[in-house]
Amino acid sequence: MQLQDLPIPAVALKIAIDCNPLRITPDTFLIDAIALMSQERTRCGLGHSYSVQSHIESRESTHHFYHKSSNAIRKSEESATCVFVMQEEKLVGLLTQRDFIRFAAQRINLETVKAADVMTRHLITLNQSDIRDSLTILNLFREHCIHHLPILNNEGQLVGMVTSDSLINGLQDQLNQHRQTIASLHAEKIELWENRQTELEKQASDRTAELARLNAQLRQQIQEREGMETALQQEFDLLARIMETSPVGIVMVNPKGRIILASDQAQRVLGLTKEEIGKRAYKAAIEQISDQDGNVLLEDDLLFRQVMTTEQAVYDVRHAIKCPDGRRVLLSINGAPLFDLDDQLKGVVFAIEDVTEQVRAEEELRQTKNQLEVILEGTADGINVLDPTGRLIYVNEAAAKAAGYASAQVMLQEFDSNKVFDQFEIVDESGEAFPLDQLPGRLALQSVQHPATTVRFRIKATGQERWSSIKATPIFDSQGNVRFSVIVTHDITELKQAEEALRQSEERFRTVADFTYDWEYWIEPDGNFIYISPSCDRTTGYRVDEFLNNPSLLQSIIHPDDRTRFAQHRCEDRNTQKASIIDFRIITKRGDIRWIAHICQSVYSSDGRCLGVRASNRDITDRKWAEESLRESEERFRSIFNQAGVGIVQTDLSGQFLVINQKFVDIVHYTLAELQQKTFQEITHPQDLVEELAYMRQLLAGQIQTFSIEKRYLRQDGSAIWANLSVSLVRDSLGQPNYLIGVVKDISDRKQAEAALQESESTLRSFYNSAAMMMGIVEVLDDDIRHISDNIAATKFFGRAPEAMRYQLASQIGIPPGILRQWIGHYQESKRTGNPVRFEYPHPTKTDIRWLSATVCPISAESEEKGKMGSGEVGEGERGRGGEGENPKSISAAVHSRRLAEGVSTIQNPKSSRFCYVVEDITERKQAEEALQQLNEELTGWVSELRTRNREMVLLGEMSDFLQACQTVEEAYSAIATLIEPLFPGTSGGVFSINSSNHWVDAMATWGTHLASQTLFTPNECWALRRGRLHGVNQGQSGLLCRHIHQNPSPAESLCMPMMAQGNALGILYLNSIEAGRLTEAKQRLAVTVAEHLALSLANLQLHETLAQQSIRDPLTGLFNRRYMEESLEREIHSAHRKKRPMGIMMLDIDHFKRFNDTFGHEAGDAILRELGIFLQQNIRGSDIACRYGGEELILILPEASLEDTQQRAEQIRQGVKHLTIRHRSQLLGAITVSVGVSGFPENGLTAEALIEAADAALYQAKAKGRDRVVPARV
Repeated sequence: MQLQDLPIPAVALKIAIDCNPLRITPDTFLIDAIALMSQERTRCGLGHSYSVQSHIESRESTHHFYHKSSNAIRKSEESATCVFVMQEEKLVGLLTQRDFIRFAAQRINLETVKAADVMTRHLITLNQSDIRDSLTILNLFREHCIHHLPILNNEGQLVGMVTSDSLINGLQDQLNQHRQTIASLHAEKIELWENRQTELEKQASDRTAELARLNAQLRQQIQEREGMETALQQEFDLLARIMETSPVGIVMVNPKGRIILASDQAQRVLGLTKEEIGKRAYKAAIEQISDQDGNVLLEDDLLFRQVMTTEQAVYDVRHAIKCPDGRRVLLSINGAPLFDLDDQLKGVVFAIEDVTEQVRAEEELRQTKNQLEVILEGTADGINVLDPTGRLIYVNEAAAKAAGYASAQVMLQEFDSNKVFDQFEIVDESGEAFPLDQLPGRLALQSVQHPATTVRFRIKATGQERWSSIKATPIFDSQGNVRFSVIVTHDITELKQAEEALRQSEERFRTVADFTYDWEYWIEPDGNFIYISPSCDRTTGYRVDEFLNNPSLLQSIIHPDDRTRFAQHRCEDRNTQKASIIDFRIITKRGDIRWIAHICQSVYSSDGRCLGVRASNRDITDRKWAEESLRESEERFRSIFNQAGVGIVQTDLSGQFLVINQKFVDIVHYTLAELQQKTFQEITHPQDLVEELAYMRQLLAGQIQTFSIEKRYLRQDGSAIWANLSVSLVRDSLGQPNYLIGVVKDISDRKQAEAALQESESTLRSFYNSAAMMMGIVEVLDDDIRHISDNIAATKFFGRAPEAMRYQLASQIGIPPGILRQWIGHYQESKRTGNPVRFEYPHPTKTDIRWLSATVCPISAESEEKGKMGSGEVGEGERGRGGEGENPKSISAAVHSRRLAEGVSTIQNPKSSRFCYVVEDITERKQAEEALQQLNEELTGWVSELRTRNREMVLLGEMSDFLQACQTVEEAYSAIATLIEPLFPGTSGGVFSINSSNHWVDAMATWGTHLASQTLFTPNECWALRRGRLHGVNQGQSGLLCRHIHQNPSPAESLCMPMMAQGNALGILYLNSIEAGRLTEAKQRLAVTVAEHLALSLANLQLHETLAQQSIRDPLTGLFNRRYMEESLEREIHSAHRKKRPMGIMMLDIDHFKRFNDTFGHEAGDAILRELGIFLQQNIRGSDIACRYGGEELILILPEASLEDTQQRAEQIRQGVKHLTIRHRSQLLGAITVSVGVSGFPENGLTAEALIEAADAALYQAKAKGRDRVVPARV
């Protein structure tokens, strides 16, 4: 075995190439592309088409080492890092994980944006025939600063992809293999030497010549080994260079845990310098290493210990570390052991990658997936999924119900794919039996995607016949095998019924055309009318002969706004035989505008000849008005549904909740999502369920139209709540039960009140005897009142004992005659109306005059006949009686007194009527009413102020909406004055902004006619900015005025409010008034709120503008990036072509840039690019566009510049660059030169690719001719 037989770079490339990259079309939505990239994929090589395969297969021993070290790489599964956009088998674009992270940061709607809108279009590709080794690929990665390289065949078709990460892994793997190969060669050499030595001892005398020959061969082998070791060292140096440029961090750790090597990327990920890394040891306590869930790892749990112990590679372990700057970074770590030539473990090498943002994006993707699953369950179409054997593995609720099952779960349990056709009879549209082997579901399992098929099937169990459109799609795995079949069924029964009805209607039309109410006509193919029904006069005002004599009359009476749409409207051809429908407006002969429903159809003879078009036109003006009214009614109903004070629910016939309003959610304390997964049976109290289900059966059977019951619902916490449920059944157009509507009213308060009322009945007597109010039972005579029963409070008021007042007349106990007549009048009024009557009057006593509030109520004859107390309950009528403004306490007491009268014996008097009364001393209340009146006046003032605050909040909300809709700070400033002025009527003011240097404060928007501030001043002239808080000054406090406020005359009131955002002052909101009292405390609080809104909105706009610039700028040079260059070049070419003007292109390349990097380091190279970017920005026109094309190559676009002008400008720039003085770390880097290639439009091409290619070719000639020169492209 010879070492040169192993092409290390080629074998590494074989491992690195992915021959099955992900592909999508330009119309694919970004959300679908993300879902595709998240699936697990297996890496593989190019297969037998790649020439390296023959080398691998011919070396069995080499395959042993290759398999041992790279087995994990070839079998590892990882998420795809990019996806290629293909159009007609051609590569047109690329999307990477970085693109999707950027889209998420920009809040792009991934569900509406397509790949074609955001993909990278101009890609660097490699032809399959040009593949040599990994060095070729590495040069392309470094030259074009790319991470993904597509591989095309000679026909331009995509056959594979290689990334920088996969190539580095392949090289590392091959390096380990060849180290083992060297060790094997070394052992073979020793064995060969010993054999030769023994043979020489035995045959020394007669084999001298042979020994010389063998020694020569041995020296040659040693030389070959040394050459291979040199080549291996070179490969190792190349690997080190790759490690430094790889986007994945590489860290090497010795057996003691000391970090001995870390790439630049590893330093950036860990946040450590090279010196700090050299002092670090791989220990959990020092590095604060934790797992993905935040649990701090012990020393033995570290990946380093696992690899050192097992001497096996470990892949994609997620650890979180705390960086010195305080950041918590989630790392994806791959670890592999390092062995020397003697197979001794010398340490561990780690590949680390910051996956913090990737994990966050994956979590968002999982959430999106969950939302899609919810949508799938809510779709009206049936969804069925079959595995390759035809077994049903998923079905949604719509599909289960269409198949006659109670639910999807029941269908999955009972469905037998082998007996499915025993349950269904399937026919095609002609009524013939449909071939079972041609069903879309079966075809999909055979890798055939069949278009939508319309079939009619009958469910044997129910005899129900349905029409359905079925489409099945096969889903393949990564090996191209059918993983499962997705079947979508759409119920089109109603559509088929409508088509059949339309066909029958068409037959009847030919018979009754002349007598129809609609306006019918027939037009020949040449446009002349064959027939017009007489009803045209009623519809249009024009007679039949007017249409026949003027074929263009029809087009002329169509409303101008509808003529184009009517002209584009076409009748269907003879193949479809389907009528075409359109609604449009006409202008009648009288000038009225009428809506017409137009139906037309092309008519063909049996031999296929077009006979013309027949059309029917119906006046639907009234229907259009009705539809508008219906829409408004629907909107009102939806508003009532959502804002109703009772719960409203819609369920299917099985009790599954379909639609629920918020009030019902509030009643049962479930969330809307939880209720949509339940039935009403699940949340009904078991003791009430039997009664409700009995009513439900009667309702479904048509025995009753609706029912109402009182029941208990079980809340989420297990508690029960009483409710009144009213249920109605809604039927479809065929009279079949469709769904149920329920109205639920919370009656828990009433139930509690009834329980309380029952309890209170037992306490009525004690209440009557102990009440502080006067109450009793009286009998009204013709001109007097007899007291039957009075409580203690009443007898005490009159100064008598209870027994002494019983059956006494009112005139006998000292009631004045005037008051007595007043009482008799109110008793009579109460008897006439049947309701309690309340009145107030002053009653003189021995010491003073007391104000009394009395309520009287008649006692019915029915109550008198009961003859006992507490036998009834207070009914709804008793609780409902009473006028507005009456004291509920007095009315309730009157009712209780009336109940007491039920058990009181009476003196029979046919001319008398009995009443109960309640009297309350309201003297103190009368005194309080006067105080309440004064308080009411104050409350009116508060309400007025509240209305003002509400108006301010509305205006403030409008201001926030406008500011959020603004796209630039200038646009916001132009609207601020109009938005703020209504918030502070009677004042003047302005919004002032601090400039970027923090030296000046400038007025950006002002309003009012008496602005009392300078429009330009320094921040130190404003007390609000110096103190960082609101500063208000009233008239008479001139010493506290800010220096930017006018002193003569000074405003009556002045207010400065700093606008702060994230701890920084952006400016001030200034207000002043020439009248005192305008800037109240409330207005000052409003000013604080307005300033906060302004500060946040302006800060967000400034941040948005900054991010917009960063997205199109190269961060190192400050020039535009490549993507912006491509967009701008396309735009300028289009403009130059339209305006017939020239345009120039310059492509610059720094001469000997690699030498600068090798001599002074990459940071010095960055300094050169940075200074060159500054120089170009300072030495080009405002219309010119300077961009970084890639690496050290720059492109300048010069609009309206001829090829000659562009060459002159290029020469000026070249001379200017030579005089640049660039220092890095106090070291003069020396003069630099550039080579420039120049091309022009239209001389060198009409497309962006042609112009760039011409400029690149000219640049190549400038390099070939000695650099530091300008070369124009050949015309």
